[in-house]
Amino acid sequence: MTPRQLSTQQTVYPYPPNLSWPAFHPNQLTVPSVYQYMPQYSRMPEYSNIQQSTMNVGGINTTIANYALAISSASYDLYAITETWLTSATLSSQIFGPEYEVFRGDRTASNSCKGSGGGVLLAVRSNLKPRQLFPPDCTVPEQVWVAVPLAASTMFVCVIYIPPKFDNEKPLFDQHRHSLTWIVSKMKANDSLMVLGDFNFPAIRWTRTPTDKLIPNLALTPTNELKHKLLDEYSTANLSQLNDMCNNSSNVLDLCFASSGTPINFTLLPAPLPLVKDVRHHFPFLVSISCTTLDFRDVAGNTFMDYRKGNYDGMNNFLTNINWNQLLANLDADTAADTWTGVLTEAINTFVPRKQRQPPRHPPWSTPRLQILKSRKRAALKKYAKHPTDRWRNHYRSRNRKYSILNKQLFRRHQHRIQSRLKRDPKKFWNHVNEQRKETGLPTAMILDGEEATSTESISDLFRRQFSSVFTNEAVGETHIAKAASNVPLRPPIDLTRWSLPSPSVVPAPLSKVLPAAAQTASPLSKLFEVIVLDFIKFNCCDYVALEQHGFMAKRSTNSNLVSYSSFILRTMQQRKQIDAIYTDLSAAFDKLNHRIAVAKLERLGIPQGSHLGPLIFLLYMNDVHHLLGCHKLSYADDIKLFTVVENDTDCQFLQEQLDLFANWCSENRMNAIQRVEFNLCSDLFDFDISRDTIKKRFLNHLKSHP
Repeated sequence: MTPRQLSTQQTVYPYPPNLSWPAFHPNQLTVPSVYQYMPQYSRMPEYSNIQQSTMNVGGINTTIANYALAISSASYDLYAITETWLTSATLSSQIFGPEYEVFRGDRTASNSCKGSGGGVLLAVRSNLKPRQLFPPDCTVPEQVWVAVPLAASTMFVCVIYIPPKFDNEKPLFDQHRHSLTWIVSKMKANDSLMVLGDFNFPAIRWTRTPTDKLIPNLALTPTNELKHKLLDEYSTANLSQLNDMCNNSSNVLDLCFASSGTPINFTLLPAPLPLVKDVRHHFPFLVSISCTTLDFRDVAGNTFMDYRKGNYDGMNNFLTNINWNQLLANLDADTAADTWTGVLTEAINTFVPRKQRQPPRHPPWSTPRLQILKSRKRAALKKYAKHPTDRWRNHYRSRNRKYSILNKQLFRRHQHRIQSRLKRDPKKFWNHVNEQRKETGLPTAMILDGEEATSTESISDLFRRQFSSVFTNEAVGETHIAKAASNVPLRPPIDLTRWSLPSPSVVPAPLSKVLPAAAQTASPLSKLFEVIVLDFIKFNCCDYVALEQHGFMAKRSTNSNLVSYSSFILRTMQQRKQIDAIYTDLSAAFDKLNHRIAVAKLERLGIPQGSHLGPLIFLLYMNDVHHLLGCHKLSYADDIKLFTVVENDTDCQFLQEQLDLFANWCSENRMNAIQRVEFNLCSDLFDFDISRDTIKKRFLNHLKSHP
């Protein structure tokens, strides 16, 4: 829109003169970018000591609740833990709250021949903004590398676990040394490095030099080439060993190597108490790190619009007094929609306050008394770290005892309240359970094709590049489009304006052309229209979506898919009959959905398009394959299985014909069918193929959950 020009220096817009309104230009309307509402941080120097707790816990899995309760006091800035025994079944959020970023190196089949045990974990307070590093070609060591930004440098921390009797595991030592070299190559002049964990080097004897440094006593240490190479690598990286606390066997298993000669000072002392339990042969220790940290404060942006406190009288007065006829005169629908969207967006930003969402600082069972004890406990820990004497250790233990007793009592009451909700308010109970299953926080770094991104902008760009690389929209001719959409029945168009828009008495006449166009633009307001009409469109299309489709549909899921499939199999087995099933998958189906074919199908169904409608549009795009196939089938989004009862070769041939129909449908609709596997309930297997590629066979002697 071109504003009316009174002179070359003055521009007038038809806004009410009695309201103060910010400068606004319809041609300068800005759609909020992906970064606009991302948190913006100011980095404030903070002079403090970072307190790190290091321990071998001998397994967290059996005492998750106890560790979560102990960590809820958030006494330490970093927790370095070895022998976690954690697996992917345990979420970090079950142990640590939102105050920490948690980085794990669990034991897996790729880094150990053992099936359980092991594993490392490093939890760093979130306001320090840590990020994980991934040295290339280092899959064997159970280790994790993290960078913590400081005021004038960066501190690199590694937690590693070397299992007992792995002295001669050359790949483990070589890859760990390679990762150390890779990290050192990225360090700058004032950066510091700390490597700590359970090394299980019981034969090494450490001697303190006159300069108060610990060095291995070679006269008392058996020769081991791999260990000596590793210690030489640490020495080359200017790392000094700090821990000389021997266990009951006079061995030092848990070591701590830290940079020397840097502005950052590392001081190691015995931990005043274990976090939960004593672990044989392993004494927990505390590392006090004197440095200037950066306190990242969220100044812009974990914010939200507080619509409950909006000045709607002022907004209505403003919108009513706008001369819409003058503002939208002689504009086409698209430009009018953009202009109207800009005015409404500015009105919302002006009359609806924006609030900052503050994360909870205390656990939900906390009370003022518990918070006081928590502060006293933290103060006692800082005092002990500064003066590690028996007096201050006992002082900390006394404070910790009072805090722990009250914390456990309040936690048990909280658990009882949560459990009681199961009967009186099941929905709230399961909401709590689902929240506990979620991981907290966003990734601090992401990697794509070896390129690491740490800022919001660079991470978003990696996502853009990844999505762009897999997206295809092949050009197809009109004849091909008509053929691909021919299986979709013709239906009358859905009248969205009749259902979703306000009554004519409310909407000014010039806006009658704006609202339908606004529902089709890429503005945030268009997304609102999509959300508004989604339920209405679903209601009109629910009778068309095949009953065999269990994805993105209310009261259907992978569970309902599996129950339907299992029930069919059991009924057939009771009749002592055979079942052949073909599991298929579509490669990057959402990204390869052809736009022109999708539009043609939607036009036959009379449905508009939009991103909030994406899952529904995908179902409708895939839906006609269910009408095409005559065999039994079940699907979840793009995962489709075809199956039938087989009594003779004719039944097998019928299933092959159905598979050919499915392959042809994929070709016409520009989908790449990925063969997965054939499941068969007898030993007499028929050779099925898809696009002339024989499908891998598997004899099924028990049921598994396959979507």
